[in-house]
Amino acid sequence: MVFKKRKLKRIWRSFLVVVLLLMTLPIAVYASDANYIGTIRITDNGTTAVDVFVPFYLDTSSLIAGGYVTSSLNNTNIQTHAGADIAYMPAISDNTLWSVYVPSILASSSLDYPLYIGGTTDMEGKIRYFPGAAGMNVTDSAGIELGDNFTFSFAGFIDTDNGTNKNLVEKGKDFRVFVSGTTSGNITAAIGFGDDFTTDEWTDVGTGIHITIADERLDYDSIRGTGDNRTYYDLTSISDTEWRLDYTFHPTSHPVDDGNIFAFGLWSSLGNFDGYANDAIIVILKDAPNNVSLRQWDGGAFTGSAGIPIVHGTTYYTTLARESSTNCTLSLYSDVGRVTHIAGSPVSLLVPATVTTLRYFRHRISLV
Repeated sequence: MVFKKRKLKRIWRSFLVVVLLLMTLPIAVYASDANYIGTIRITDNGTTAVDVFVPFYLDTSSLIAGGYVTSSLNNTNIQTHAGADIAYMPAISDNTLWSVYVPSILASSSLDYPLYIGGTTDMEGKIRYFPGAAGMNVTDSAGIELGDNFTFSFAGFIDTDNGTNKNLVEKGKDFRVFVSGTTSGNITAAIGFGDDFTTDEWTDVGTGIHITIADERLDYDSIRGTGDNRTYYDLTSISDTEWRLDYTFHPTSHPVDDGNIFAFGLWSSLGNFDGYANDAIIVILKDAPNNVSLRQWDGGAFTGSAGIPIVHGTTYYTTLARESSTNCTLSLYSDVGRVTHIAGSPVSLLVPATVTTLRYFRHRISLV
């Protein structure tokens, strides 16, 4: 998907909108033989504006009840003063607030947009949804489940200035189309688990590892020997042959050469790190020396990869991937686009095909 970066703003105070409807005689004014024409007059009482949507009042229910339009409003259309179709959002039933998109309007000037309604032909008007800052929430329904094959289509203007929790589509943590929180202009589609830490749906054991919503991150605030501290999210099930985990990693500081081991990744059970007797593919952060590496458990027996040296106070863009039933790779990049590997990256590790059912995304530290 390619989107042009433009901001779409809602403007109320600076505009005066007058809708003049002439509904005395059917008039063939549009290629689809609309029955009626009205004029939407938009007056800018402020400064020059670009890429705005302007609300105006029109009673949708009365239009439908009077037989002027169909319930789907497909026999409506709005054009610019130059005769080009323009995007607009009709009010839903029992609502009277419509909106129309205005590409630009000069200060202290007016625009007249023709509104066409009626007739039996689909006018193919640019009916769009303008979500505003609050977006739209719908109740979960089997009728809108995505299924095995699905398509999303987006048309219009999207503010792609980077920020957080800016979702075009979001279904829990399973599927999102969202604006990048770190790189302006990027829109990402993610199928599977994703979290920007603006809410906390993780299960904590102890208080040393936790989500910090105010900072939108997951924090490790404890070291070895301070008790059982961990947090986890139950993914229920993932593939036993291929998956990928992307995350941003920023190590700060911890006691030097104290034998600390910080571990995060995918586990088959919630057992302790020390003496773990099940399956896992995880990333290990050690402080002696400061590096990260891969480790896998197969029924308690484990192997590890070579380490990748890291520097505290540096942000790393990390990918942990299982590429087949028998291989996994850890990559650390210096750039958000995940193009430039740091020294020592990537490292790979052979994994027995019997490492399966890795359902828990878990963060924890060594107890001893």
